[in-house]
Amino acid sequence: MSFNRRTLFVLPVAALWSALASFASAQSPVNVVEYFNVRANSFFLTGRVSEQTALDGIADFRRTGTTFTARAATGAGAGYQPVCRYRIQVTASLSSHFYGLPADCQIVANAIRDGIVTNFVDEGLDFAVEPAASGACPATSTAPIRRTLRSGSPVDSPNHRYTASIADYEDMLVQGWRGENIVFCANSATPATPRQSFAAGESKKNLCEAPRTGISPRTGLAYPDLQGVLRDEKDWIRYWVDESYLWYREVPNATTSAFENTGSYFGKLKTPANAASGGLKDRFSFSTSTAGVDNTNAGLIFGYGVKWSAIRSSAPREWIAGVVDVGSPAALAGVTRGDKIISI
Repeated sequence: MSFNRRTLFVLPVAALWSALASFASAQSPVNVVEYFNVRANSFFLTGRVSEQTALDGIADFRRTGTTFTARAATGAGAGYQPVCRYRIQVTASLSSHFYGLPADCQIVANAIRDGIVTNFVDEGLDFAVEPAASGACPATSTAPIRRTLRSGSPVDSPNHRYTASIADYEDMLVQGWRGENIVFCANSATPATPRQSFAAGESKKNLCEAPRTGISPRTGLAYPDLQGVLRDEKDWIRYWVDESYLWYREVPNATTSAFENTGSYFGKLKTPANAASGGLKDRFSFSTSTAGVDNTNAGLIFGYGVKWSAIRSSAPREWIAGVVDVGSPAALAGVTRGDKIISI
């Protein structure tokens, strides 16, 4: 094969451009996005565009507003360290994620190798960042990313959250998450979108579409109802849930039609999350009519007329009918004292 001067000149230039292109690609910025999984009640980070596109199409995953700029995991440049990602399989249908710098990754890898942990699945390197030094970020990556930890419980899965502002970090501490301070630094960052305020609903108290008149049998006082519209009732309910509900931060932004009744709307204002132990997290909230409450306080009890007693409340559980009221629905159905629940 023969080469001329032109060929010998072009080949090195082509190779040089290829190397420069690879270098530029490796050091190109990566936009890392935080999502909240409403079913798992957990936070998730990804710098992978294909995953972001997929998650944006899944109703259970919502962007929190938190983003930060990192670099590609391979060939990021001097001073940058790749971030590994492990999926933690809590149950067959529930998982969480762990992200770490090389030292953290090695600890996890060793624990997997030695059989100390068996539910960690390596999902590769996600992005690269600069580590903090003595709790401070370098001049080249000035946005500190802080981490908090929620330990696992029968209600919630273990979860880390990475926050891009001190306000978001302190908010997680207020919720009982453990602070782990700055874990790495990003080139730039955007904090989470602030929670919607429902404070305006406080002024809607006692505004009713159909105000009651007269004396309440429960309080002995005149009903405080004032003329309003159905929207006023729903606004107050949303405010009350935000002020009173245990899992108020997990309540979805429920939409309502002009004709939906308040009972149906209230039913939407519960956490949709599943408990780590299985089943819905909120199996307790319900609503009842004012008339039902008034009648209960007046001595009228609604029920089936049977009182169950727990002989053994832990597995294998045993419940028996302790009292069956004469003429009650339970008695008419053939339930007698001493009957045992076999299955539900």
